Amino acid sequence: MSQQKGKKIPDRAEKSGFFTARSASSRAQGQHEADQDGGGDDTLPLHNSPDPGNLPVTQEFLRACLDEMSDKLLNKIQASVTALGKDIQELGERTAHVENRMGEYEEAHNDLTDHVKALEQKLTSAQLKLSDLEDRSRRQNRRIRGIPESITQADIPEFLTGFFKCLIPEIPTEMILLDRAHRVAKPKFLPAEAARDTLTHLNYYHVKEAILKAARNRTNLPAKYGHLQIYADLSAATLQRRREFKETTETLRDNKMGSPGAPDYPAQWHLYTCNDAGGRPEGPETMGPTSSQTTRTHNLTTAIETGLEEGEKVTRTPSAHIQF
Repeated sequence: MSQQKGKKIPDRAEKSGFFTARSASSRAQGQHEADQDGGGDDTLPLHNSPDPGNLPVTQEFLRACLDEMSDKLLNKIQASVTALGKDIQELGERTAHVENRMGEYEEAHNDLTDHVKALEQKLTSAQLKLSDLEDRSRRQNRRIRGIPESITQADIPEFLTGFFKCLIPEIPTEMILLDRAHRVAKPKFLPAEAARDTLTHLNYYHVKEAILKAARNRTNLPAKYGHLQIYADLSAATLQRRREFKETTETLRDNKMGSPGAPDYPAQWHLYTCNDAGGRPEGPETMGPTSSQTTRTHNLTTAIETGLEEGEKVTRTPSAHIQF
């Protein structure tokens, strides 16, 4: 411990030899290492300017290299552009072919659409005619609603004869001839406890019309007949179309434009407009492509609520549908 305390610790500068002079052998060793290292120095040497005699050769060489490189790049670009042009040309030909085919398909599609529309119109017209024929074949039928189920099938003709006699007492009883009278299936909208409707076929047309007219203005009927209702026997298609025009028919009824003797099947409404001060068309048979008479589409409900304009007339003709 005493020896360590008495030993002098050398200074850091002396240990590193930074401030100590190098001996001749050390300098010789350093020179040898520098020779082995190629005699290089850490500092960048200062280059002298090249010999003017070598400048033309260097410029020509660089120019030749640049020309060669530009030629190679130009050839590559031209080859790429040529290949791209071929691809674009092929794509254009294919696009033109597709456009031509699409044009053919478009024409075929338009023709098919026209044929489909024509077939739809024919089908609609045929359906309207069928429903009209069905309605006409049922014109003599009447649907009576409210006859209790307690009345048997055998008693229905006598019950209906008494009901019709109360409506039209001036017509003889032998004229109230029922070809048939029977119950039919109950409509879905009627409650379960409601009685089934009764369908009857009257033999005489004028008796049927008189019964309908009296049923609209019936008063002072016996209690067993007071709750009965009489409906026309129409096809399902006609009933559906009538439901679609319920708002219009209610407007007609509210404005008293309905006819008491109107046919049971649907009606077609025509609205005519006269451009001159002359006579008005008397009916749909006078409609034609004349200069003094035109036919226009008109909202019938709006026309009734706002009033028809000057020179307009509404006519009602039998048909299987309602047209505005």
